[in-house]
Amino acid sequence: MNIPDEFDGYHVERLLGRGAMGEVHLAHDTLLDRPVAIKLVMTPADPVARQRFLIEARAVARLQHPNVVSVYRVGEVAGMPYLVSEFVPGVPLSELPIPVNAELALKIAVDLSNGMAAAHRRGVVHRDIKPANAMLSDEGPVKLLDFGIAKLLGGSDPVHEPPVEREPPADADLIATVMPSPPSEQLAGPELPPDADRTATVVPVPVSESQWHAAPRPDADRTATVVPIPASESQWNAAPRPDADRTATVVPTPASESQWKAAPRPGAMQGEGMEPADAAVLTRTGAVLGTPRYMAPEIWAGGAATFRSDVYSFGALLYTVCAGRPPHDGKGVSELRQQVKAGVIVPLASVAPGVDPGLAAVVDRCLAHDPARRFASGGELRAAVARLLPGARKEPAASGNPYRGLQAFEAEHRDLFFGRDSETSLILGQLRDSGFVVVAGDSGLGKSSLCRAGVLPRIESHLGGSQPWTVLTLVPGRHPIAALAAVLAPVLAEDEAATAAALIEDPAGVARRLRAPRSDRSGVVLFVDQLEELVTLSDASEAIAASHALTWLSVPAPRARLLATVRSDFLGRVASLPGLGDLVPRALFFLRPLTAERLRDVIVEPAQLSGGAFESTELVDELVRATADTGGGLPLLQFALAKLWDARPPSGVISRATLDGVGGVAGALAGHADTVLASMSDGAREAARRILVRLVSVEGTRAERVAVEASTSKDEADALEALVRGRLVVVRDGPERPTYEIAHEALATAWPTLTSWLSVDAGAERMLRRLSLAAEEWERLGQTTDALWSRRQLAELEVFDGLLMQSAERRFVAASRRSHRRRTALRALAIGAIPLALILGGVGLQLVAQHRLRARVDAGMEQARALLTEARASEADAARSAKHALAMFDGRAPRDRAEEAWAKHREGASEVRLGFARAAQALEATMMLDDTRTDVRAAFADILLEQALMADRDHDSPRVEELLSRLAVHDEGRVRRQIWEQPAEVALEGLPEGATVALSRYTLDARGRYEATPLAPIRAWPTQLAPGSYLAEVEAPGHVGLRHPFVARRGQQQRIAVDLLRPSELVPGFAYVAAGSFLWGSSAPDEQRRDFFHHVPIHEVELPGYLVAVNETTFADWVAFLDALAPEERAKRLPLVGKGGFQGGLELSRDEDGGWRLRFKPAEQLYDVAVGQPVVYPGRKEHASHDWLRLPVVGIRAEDAEAYARWAQASGRVPGARLCTEQEWERAARGADGREYPHGERLWPEQANFDATYGKLASTMGPDEVGSHPSSASPYGVHDLAGNVWEWTRSPLSPTGYAARGGSYAFGAASARTTDREETESSFRDASVGFRLCADLPARLQARRR
Repeated sequence: MNIPDEFDGYHVERLLGRGAMGEVHLAHDTLLDRPVAIKLVMTPADPVARQRFLIEARAVARLQHPNVVSVYRVGEVAGMPYLVSEFVPGVPLSELPIPVNAELALKIAVDLSNGMAAAHRRGVVHRDIKPANAMLSDEGPVKLLDFGIAKLLGGSDPVHEPPVEREPPADADLIATVMPSPPSEQLAGPELPPDADRTATVVPVPVSESQWHAAPRPDADRTATVVPIPASESQWNAAPRPDADRTATVVPTPASESQWKAAPRPGAMQGEGMEPADAAVLTRTGAVLGTPRYMAPEIWAGGAATFRSDVYSFGALLYTVCAGRPPHDGKGVSELRQQVKAGVIVPLASVAPGVDPGLAAVVDRCLAHDPARRFASGGELRAAVARLLPGARKEPAASGNPYRGLQAFEAEHRDLFFGRDSETSLILGQLRDSGFVVVAGDSGLGKSSLCRAGVLPRIESHLGGSQPWTVLTLVPGRHPIAALAAVLAPVLAEDEAATAAALIEDPAGVARRLRAPRSDRSGVVLFVDQLEELVTLSDASEAIAASHALTWLSVPAPRARLLATVRSDFLGRVASLPGLGDLVPRALFFLRPLTAERLRDVIVEPAQLSGGAFESTELVDELVRATADTGGGLPLLQFALAKLWDARPPSGVISRATLDGVGGVAGALAGHADTVLASMSDGAREAARRILVRLVSVEGTRAERVAVEASTSKDEADALEALVRGRLVVVRDGPERPTYEIAHEALATAWPTLTSWLSVDAGAERMLRRLSLAAEEWERLGQTTDALWSRRQLAELEVFDGLLMQSAERRFVAASRRSHRRRTALRALAIGAIPLALILGGVGLQLVAQHRLRARVDAGMEQARALLTEARASEADAARSAKHALAMFDGRAPRDRAEEAWAKHREGASEVRLGFARAAQALEATMMLDDTRTDVRAAFADILLEQALMADRDHDSPRVEELLSRLAVHDEGRVRRQIWEQPAEVALEGLPEGATVALSRYTLDARGRYEATPLAPIRAWPTQLAPGSYLAEVEAPGHVGLRHPFVARRGQQQRIAVDLLRPSELVPGFAYVAAGSFLWGSSAPDEQRRDFFHHVPIHEVELPGYLVAVNETTFADWVAFLDALAPEERAKRLPLVGKGGFQGGLELSRDEDGGWRLRFKPAEQLYDVAVGQPVVYPGRKEHASHDWLRLPVVGIRAEDAEAYARWAQASGRVPGARLCTEQEWERAARGADGREYPHGERLWPEQANFDATYGKLASTMGPDEVGSHPSSASPYGVHDLAGNVWEWTRSPLSPTGYAARGGSYAFGAASARTTDREETESSFRDASVGFRLCADLPARLQARRR
């Protein structure tokens, strides 16, 4: 392969190795003065080879981790694509003397599990983890190499399409055709020896003609063809040793005696024949890639590669380096396959007794034949390995029960809390980045325990540096404002009464005081457990006030975080809370049930740490099955485990007899509870029934009671004491007096006695609910007689004898009865006789009742129509007011006047929403009168659809989801859903001859990233598209490719004009943004939008086309600008910030020899570097060294950026150059939809350079080279629009004419949102503010648009 000795700033030094797909060269980066490895595709005309190369580039580019080889650049030279990665001096694990010692084995396990976890977190399956693809670097870390056959989960994988038959027939064998593969294992290290591991492509062998095309005869022999693979240039012509592993492509191949007459070549697997390789099999559909000795059983069977198959390969690697041999040692592919299929592996501890027993157990679990028994991902594996490090876990106390029964785990139990390591890390990351997280899940999943024992104890280590954090825990209860004031008052140094008043009158002020800097620099984490109590238990007025307060407390701030838990079945009601309800859907973290393997950890690990054990794996498996088969079974398991621990024999071994003795998982709780009841007297037992029923709400949640309400007699007092002593009821400190509640909601579903009581007493509980609400309303209205119950309502109450009423309810009932007696006495004086007509008319009562019911329903319908007509009229007014207010924002009207107009619109819009809600309520009330009227149900569904369409126009996604969920219940025949899903008719117009269009739809993945999912080719335009966000990629001969994001609008006809650039019209380093519409502004609640993001309300605007720089302007660009200026002008344009002391300062100046020199202090560290000297951030483990000329230029004013643009235009460097407008910047960042970040809705530290990326340490803060974080690129492929440095833009909204956008390395994730703006003076300079250029389109396109 002929490549230039010099290209793109790289000097090629020597060949490291080559294979069927490419070559790897050692090169020198002349710009940054460092060695690099360059990998090139050998067969550029082969689309599959190119595709596989791009897969590796995409896979590794998504990873930035100290235990993964870093990719610096992807490009093309001499028609061949290339990839530049770091060159890692060191030793491949395949060259280490094995077995390794225990200390090195643990280091390998820790580092590789960290690297694999990083890959899995980004959705990358490596598929070829083996010793040759792991490097022990000279600097210490072990790095994971060679992602050449990696698979990106959540996207298409053209290299691997799993065959339909996942498991080959029982008698199928594997035929190996071995051919050279790319030496990607040489990407970062010295040359490999002949016995280096190689990669295999494996396909199950067909056995019958009915199953496979061109199948061999049933009795045909099967064999393999093997060709040795050289690993380096010096070894290319040398045969590998006979015991070497090889890169194999294994395909079904009929073998007959006549085919194998040639003697095997040297180096062939013993007993296997030889045949020249056929390169075509490399791309064969159904191929499964990997190295045979390290491939998981399911990969041998033709299954798809998953995180768990990587875990198996990791286990095989660790087994090999620890034991000195692989887990299976078959001499050929057929023998190896049989061993893998049998699944028998000698436990590592048996063959390597010197290995840490904990590590041996981890490796054995990785090598489980059943994927479900392995760790689910690299994240779980990393957590398990981390627990083996010295000091990772404290030894629990020698005494005490390690299981919590029905109680939640608390911080002091963190060492006994297992099974949720990956969720803990994810929640901490989300909490660090967004500031507000709501953990949602079904009852009994352990939400509270996860937060209390998993997340909160690790706050300080994850939220940053030396800053201490104070954790405040709140359970809303009946009076959430009082409860919130009780936890905030000590931190604010106020009394509780003053704090409570402030929470109601000025919640924003409370939030500001809580976020204000404190002398100890501490931060505050507010944990709200059981958030659903705001809608199930709390006083209604306090719940609304608490919701407003929590809304302000959730605003992102460096020193404040908000964490909450909520039952998923109450999400809809919580989402209806004012203020907070709008934020909850964006903050959700859904908790899933524990997998079987994690349940085993929950069962086994606490016992082992406390000196106990289970007698067999079968017993543990039975406990796992019993828990998995029971809905919400985790509390039952914990209770059963606690009972088992208490009942264990002196040996400490828990046996089946012990389990039978406590009644099993399902029976342990019920048996215990019944025993507690049996110990009571008859009177106390009946009182216990009343108490327990009252402690469960209508919704099945806990309902707290204060002591005087829970017990009003001796029997009730005795019953309450016994229930507390038996751990069925718990006592908590309330704001004024102790409160009582059931120990866990599982009691209401898993204890048959209580379940039957609740079933029998369901009517009584509903009556109590009605009575409680009526009493509260009576008290609120000043005890007016109009609010008292009637005789009929009192008669309904009499049916439920012995209700456990509170004092307020008893007063209400007594007053109602007195009022009824007075009315009866007065009525008796007036009544003389009963009219005969009433008696005679008894026959027609039923007809009269039916007529009256019909009349009432018709009246309800008429009332709803009148309300709806009024609301629709108001909606038209609101639409006009919105258009007027937004026009003021867009028309450069004074900001305060525009905001005033918008506030008036919002008032009108609230009335519209209230009008629709009243109409819906009227119809709901009418449906309760007669639920057989289909016209009423249809009218109600119509209103729900109208409300959803209105919320969608307002970009109120949480409300849309709520309304659609309600619509699904009432929309018979899905008629209205079809209206909601009505496709758009989209046409791309002006496509040149020969143009092709690749269309993808954006979908949001679990980590909040928008992935572009390719759609089937569009045969003709216009075409029907479901409503949503799309990306059209247009290619045409003689034109530059176009990326055009757009939103398909429901039921609309959309014509999208396509204007393509000619190659000469696109400035190198710029992206083309074609004319079109996009969403401009913020969808945050108005207070946050106006006061925090400083933005306009979100709405659609049209923009003409333009060019935008892919990267920020660099110091290299700026130096070229300075060199072209006259000395006097140059002095004016020198970057300069805070010259005195350099605290956050910068200075660019000339050396004595005339060269440029940068003195830069982004935080506490001063960097003084000349051209050719790198900036090295000492506290970083990744992205530590940078060429400062490729850093974004900072320390310049807006007027300096304008001067640079004028020079770039005048010099011809960038025709039409200018500073970007705010709208151009935001469109380049967002595309057409309303995403919060260029790549999605959430920002993770590895995706951009902001304060959390490198740990919030002063020694790590500073800008990165432009383009260092490709995973946060925008839909147009523009880099660093989130973080790195703020960017100057022209702003019609700012009184100064300029605004900074995009956040920086020194600011949090909230500032990196596409919607965040900072208005400042044009003369402002800062070490974190730079810019990028935009440019006008060629005159011909501008004229066409006019």
